[in-house]
Amino acid sequence: SEHANAGKIIGPLQELARLLIDSQRLAEAEQFGRRALELAKDAFGERHVVVSSALTDYATIRQCHGDLDGAEKMLREALQMRRELVGPESELAVSSLNNLGCLLYEKGEFDEAAKTFSEAAAVAQRALNPGNWLIASTQSGLAACLAATKRFEEAERLLLDSYQRLEVALGAADSRTKQTVRRLVDLYVSWGQIQKSNAWRERLGNRGSGKQI
Repeated sequence: SEHANAGKIIGPLQELARLLIDSQRLAEAEQFGRRALELAKDAFGERHVVVSSALTDYATIRQCHGDLDGAEKMLREALQMRRELVGPESELAVSSLNNLGCLLYEKGEFDEAAKTFSEAAAVAQRALNPGNWLIASTQSGLAACLAATKRFEEAERLLLDSYQRLEVALGAADSRTKQTVRRLVDLYVSWGQIQKSNAWRERLGNRGSGKQI
């Protein structure tokens, strides 16, 4: 069918764009991401789950380019689409909230990011299986917001719990687990606990904490 054939093209384009992002080849990633979104809309129409996925990926590329306002608009559109198409308590909706929270955090809108992560975490705990990685990931995002507003003890408790859950669900080498490790490094630096910061930094292979999206 037309949809099946389109899916065979769109999926590999998205995967290639993600690999190019990881390699910091953003101009090429944008070309493939934009093409995947165009093909998705041509094949499935303006509002479809496949379109929401391609739109989310393209928003990530724009975010990497520093177009935070443009990325936010796309992520909100994808979130609304997923809420309407698969439900407000679906795993896809939680994923969209998590992505939006990360974007708002990067913009420095910590209160709004915290609200978004809190909503995502509440839905995840209600609707997803207990071992689902998104439960820990949304909790980790909320903790990053708490750390940014100097609520260090609360942030530490949530981050340590998130790390343990993500390590079990995804493994220590997964990028989402490492994101929480970076958040722990940043927490302890801000808190002035350099020994703990260094101990967690060692888990990253002595790389800097960096900014996560």
